[in-house]
Amino acid sequence: MGGRESLFGGEKWGYIDKSSSWVIKPMFDMAFSFRDGRAKVKINGQERIIDKTGMFLN
Repeated sequence: MGGRESLFGGEKWGYIDKSSSWVIKPMFDMAFSFRDGRAKVKINGQERIIDKTGMFLN
């Protein structure tokens, strides 16, 4: 998991750290757990892969 948990923030999903602070603000239609520093997300109908900073890898 790498210290990031997905959390529904009203209308979108984002990621929080262990202190419950947003580290990747809610912007995703769906957000999956991190594994090996990467997570699958859905945004605008597309599945994408992000790193721990929220940068898209594909």
